This record gives sequence, structure tokens and C-alpha cells, in this order.
Amino acid sequence: MVENPFRQQMTLERGAASHRVAPTLGSTWHFVWLCLLVLSFCYELPLAFLTSYDRVNPRLFDVVTFMGIATVLPGLRKPPRFPPVFRTWAYLIIWFGFCSVVWTLLWLDWDEGGKFSLFYVYRFGLGLIAIFMAACVPLDAKRKRIICYCVVLGGIIVGLYAIPEYRSGGWERQITDEMVKFSPAGAVLGPLGANYFHIGSFCPLAAAMALALAGFSRRTVWRWPLFVTAVFVSWPALVCGSRAGLVAVVLVFTIAFFAIRTMRLFYLSLGLLGLVLVLAGVIHLPSTDTLAEWSVSVARLVRLEEKGGEDSFAGRTTVSEDSYLSPEYPKRYAWQGWLLPFLGGGFYAVPQIQGGELVYRCGYGIHNIYLFPFEQGGIVAFILFFRFLYYCVRDLIRVALRSDIEDKTLAIGVGVFFAALMIVGWGGQVFWQGFGTENYNTYIVILLVLATKPVVDPVGKAV
Repeated sequence: MVENPFRQQMTLERGAASHRVAPTLGSTWHFVWLCLLVLSFCYELPLAFLTSYDRVNPRLFDVVTFMGIATVLPGLRKPPRFPPVFRTWAYLIIWFGFCSVVWTLLWLDWDEGGKFSLFYVYRFGLGLIAIFMAACVPLDAKRKRIICYCVVLGGIIVGLYAIPEYRSGGWERQITDEMVKFSPAGAVLGPLGANYFHIGSFCPLAAAMALALAGFSRRTVWRWPLFVTAVFVSWPALVCGSRAGLVAVVLVFTIAFFAIRTMRLFYLSLGLLGLVLVLAGVIHLPSTDTLAEWSVSVARLVRLEEKGGEDSFAGRTTVSEDSYLSPEYPKRYAWQGWLLPFLGGGFYAVPQIQGGELVYRCGYGIHNIYLFPFEQGGIVAFILFFRFLYYCVRDLIRVALRSDIEDKTLAIGVGVFFAALMIVGWGGQVFWQGFGTENYNTYIVILLVLATKPVVDPVGKAV
């Protein structure tokens, strides 16, 4: 019996269509792993004390990343095109690695600086692998929205963890077998790094995502709970001691007012309610001294502004005598000489002359996210970073202007935080590796890549 050629053709077309659809969103495990990766950034305490160097001890991110390398990476398919955000970031990390190797081989003392420099290359490199895998996991609009909820869930976990710290009246944290960190009353670090930079930057990001979900919720009944969630996940940044975190929270809520039209009613309603309660004498606005008692962030802000100098707001944002933009500041890099514009000052192990002696400043640098890449990798890194920022802004705006609510929610949430970060980053270190922020830099870049990458439609095409 001869098979009907038309039926045979229809069978082939259905088979081809199913072949296209099957790999569209990849394995479910790949997306589950991606959600675990996003959630891993909300718990950055050491899982084991293997060494006396805190940053070498494994974190949850390391476990999830190596699990992904073993079980996810072999089954991933390279997308037709990577987002420019990812490509530019990859070029920047490669250049950082080159600078570190050259500095370590030719100039840095191994024990004082070389091994630390290469360690941070490893951290950036492992982060790049995680970002690569995240970029390869196909996403549709629904999956992007689930990522938003994962970010908010991470913020809730951090906020809940910080409550007993705040109420304890002072506490201690085991950093390594040989090191214990004591913290004053009112300060919180949460389940994150041993520096207020980390929690001060983490919470505004979760708040921005909760505001985006509230503003673009398809069910109006969920908007108020999500708005309250945004307020809750913000509170650790208001008291932790980070001035940048305090300012970032204020900026996130301010930017969201202009970026998310549906949230303006919430702001106006709360503003009018607060004004009525103040005028009625039901509540009283606290004094600056009272706020300083409640918040280590406010206390530091008041104290350092009164003191002035390099750590004040003016010292970090203006061309004052103590600022990074002062003509006197480059003299700190006299030892590097002509190498500074070409290879930076020594990648994460910057030699400086202090008191007539050569000392290495390891694991941190300029508290300015724009000048930091120049300090670490010279003019090439400086250009690549600004190219990275350009693609972030361009692609976030492009996705945010789409009509699909589920697709653009992630981009708007990340975009609101990114706008605040670009402002705060002029005078605070809220982006780069080091500074006690563990893997937070990788977290931000992963969300930027996921927010700007194209979604896939039901027939397997990027849109």
C-alpha cells in the first residue's frame, strides 16, 4: 500500500515542528539550576572553614556553580547570539586577567600581592563561567518573571535573617577559625559578606524588583503586598552602616515613582496618609539624633560629614583636596609610573608608598565604580567598562519599552536598581568584586544579562 504523500508531508512537518519546540526552553533542570543560582547569592556565609583566608572558603554560589558545570554545561546549547552586555563583560574580564598575569610575573611580590591578584582573577573567571551558563539557559517571558520572584525571595531571606542581629544589641560572627568579627548594636550583615557594603547593595536590588512586580502585577490585589515586601526587604540597608545603601534605597523608591506609572497611586496614598497623621499629631517625625540611634547608617553619615576629609560625601564626589579627583591623589601611584595607564596599578594588589614604605592594598580599591576599572586595568579596562554600561542602558531601555508585561518586568526591576547604582557608584563601592561583597558583582551581571537577553517564542525563535 502506497502511503498518501500529503499525509507523509504533514507527518514530517509535525515532526520538524516538535523538533524545534523541544529544545526551545531546554531542560527543566537547566532552569531550576538557574533559579538556584540566583537564590544562592542570598546566603554568602562560608559553608566550611578550610583556610584562614575568608574569601577562599566555599560559599553556596561555588557549590551551585560547580554543580552547573557538571550537570548543566554539557547539555547547554550556545544561543544564536549572546547579549552585547555579556560579550563586553567577557572582554573586560579577559583583559583583567591579562593585567594580573603580567603584574604578577614581572613586578608584584608573590606573597604580598601576586597570589591575591591571581585569586581575584579566579573569582572573576568563575563568575564569568556562571554568567555564561546563565546566558545559555533559554528563557521565555514567564521564566523571566519567575526570576524576579527569586530575587525578591532572596531579599526576604536576608531581611528575616537580619532581624535577630538587629535586636541582639551587638553580636559576633565567625569569619575563619582564627578570626571573629564583633559588630556594634544596631549593625546588621545578614547572611552575606562580612562588610556592610554587601547587604547595603543587596537590599535595594531586591526592593527594586519587588516594586517592578507590584507595578506590573496582572492582579491588582497583589500590588499592596508586593509594595509592603519592597519596604521590608529594604530595611537592612537603612541601618547596616552603609551610607551608599541608605542613599540607594531612597533612589530606588524615587526612580520607581517615575519609571512605574502604576506605583504612583501607592506613593501618593501613603504620602497623604503620612501627612494627615503628622498634622493630627498621631505620629511625630524623629530627630536626627533619634535616627542615628536607630540606624548605624545614619550615625555614620552624620559623623563622617561632620568630620569631612576623604571619607565624606564631598571627599568622594567633588574635586576637593581629599577626593579621588584631586590632582594630589595620583601621587599615590608614583611607584607604578608609566605602567598605570596601560596595565593599571596592580590588579587587586595595588602597591602604594605609605610612610616611605611600599605596602600592598589587596582586595579593594577606589570607592568609585567608574574610576575603579582604570585603577585595576588602565585605559583599556576603563573603555570596556563604559562600553559595558552603554549596552546595559541601551538594552534595558529597549526591553522595558516592550508591551509584554512579563518580559519587561525583569528589565524594569534591574533598570531601576541599575540607575540608582550608577548614581551611588560615584561615591560608593557597590559593584565590583572585593570590598567584602563576596560574589555580589556576579549576581548583578547575571541579572543584567538575563534582563537584556531575548526571550524565545513557542516556535523556538528569539524575539
